[in-house]
Amino acid sequence: MIKNKIIIILLIIALGIFSGALGSLFARIYLFESLLEVPLFGDIDFSQNPLERPDVIISGARNVVVTQDTKAYDALSAVESNIVGIYKKKASSSKITKLDTKINLDNWYDIDETLGQGFIITSDGWLVSSFSPLEAINRRARNFASTSVDKIAQNYVIINSNKKVLLVDKIIYDPISQVSFYHIISENLPVKNFINLESARSGQLVLAANLKKQAWLTTMLGHESRIKNKIKSSDFYQNLYILEQAPPESFYGSFLFALDNSLMAIINNQGEVLPIDNFLPCLNCLLDNNFIVRPSLGLSYVDLSNYTKIGLAESKFGALITVGLGKKAIQTGSPADVYGLEIGDIILAVNNVELKDGKNLSAEINNKLPGDELSFFIERGDKNIEIEIILDELK
Repeated sequence: MIKNKIIIILLIIALGIFSGALGSLFARIYLFESLLEVPLFGDIDFSQNPLERPDVIISGARNVVVTQDTKAYDALSAVESNIVGIYKKKASSSKITKLDTKINLDNWYDIDETLGQGFIITSDGWLVSSFSPLEAINRRARNFASTSVDKIAQNYVIINSNKKVLLVDKIIYDPISQVSFYHIISENLPVKNFINLESARSGQLVLAANLKKQAWLTTMLGHESRIKNKIKSSDFYQNLYILEQAPPESFYGSFLFALDNSLMAIINNQGEVLPIDNFLPCLNCLLDNNFIVRPSLGLSYVDLSNYTKIGLAESKFGALITVGLGKKAIQTGSPADVYGLEIGDIILAVNNVELKDGKNLSAEINNKLPGDELSFFIERGDKNIEIEIILDELK
């Protein structure tokens, strides 16, 4: 009898503890999700935040700490003045007077009808965008860049974060990186630092931001070549960043930043994350010459850092000149041809920079300009030789 009473008492106590724990869990869920609008599990989304902060979506909420949220918010606030909208220019119409009985919306730009997003990269008016007008794609940059009037540019305007309409006087499309550079008639614009591929760290938090003042926080995993061929061209350098998650479609055409608000990449309209290294040489050309030129060496190669030869005691590095990409190993009349490079040569270093540990030939060429003279340290058979080569302009 006593034994039965003890069992009943223990059951009552256990049930009471279980009920209390369950009630605490439901209370927590209600408090976090209903009152504070913060989910207990999954992503944190500040898009409905009562403090009217910009939309910040933080992936992996279970790992989020307050400092991450604060840094994301600060970074978004710092870059929003650099992000602008690109619009089709409206024709001039009659001014609205006090006697008008209704508003003519044809005289206004609809902020939601943007064609694309741009990011201001120089204080004197250059900005970069993954949106490229078809007319600009279909023409060569040098054919018009030196002229005083760009008729295509006159069809577009830029609207900044203060809703000010700015006129465009040049649009230059780069077919290699597939981005366009716009020049607006303005000065003393805000600028931000850049982070190149070498400075980006695997595992670091990065932030995408768009024109709607929304932000998306994720983690950098690394980078890879945009071209999957094993045999590469010395004249084509394009990389992609790899993120922990693919960018949401609402961030297509936007921009990727480190949490110190430095620009890292463009997210194009296909969701690819293009490092700024892909187009920085174009920017240098624009500042110096007002048109885009790219350097050319003119050869195909294999990056030996990715291979180990059977029976080879030591690993090799460098760029092995070989046939591929549907072209000759060395293009006729190219600097590689003119200065005497040969099939089978292994380029070990360019200007004393060894081609290993993530450094490759196309990256080194991409950072130079036509007319630059470079020193190539080459292994040819059982000899090592040095050749000075002047780069040509990529046609």
